[in-house]
Amino acid sequence: MAPALDIPLPCDDVIWHASSAAEGHAVMHTPSTYGVSLAQVYGVRMQDTFTVLATPWSSNSSAAQLPLTPFGLFILIHMILHYVSAGAEFNFRTQTILNNWLKIWLETRRRT
Repeated sequence: MAPALDIPLPCDDVIWHASSAAEGHAVMHTPSTYGVSLAQVYGVRMQDTFTVLATPWSSNSSAAQLPLTPFGLFILIHMILHYVSAGAEFNFRTQTILNNWLKIWLETRRRT
């Protein structure tokens, strides 16, 4: 399971809520969970995310380090469920992706 599109997932919400260019610039140069500067704006590429999510979770898992916004997680679960409902083989890799997505989502919910 890999998305046909390789697009970046949505950026940090605080950038969208900036009321001016100066405020947006200041936000981009303030470290956040989602990175700093361009990493915060561009987000994580979807195919890179699926590759990391397909790796079994461990205490130092790179999935735990993915800077995914709540909206990015929303898009990912819809992509995952689309593949599952489209008749994709439900195998260990798919289970791993779903499990890792859930762990990241629960951690994101805990932070908010």
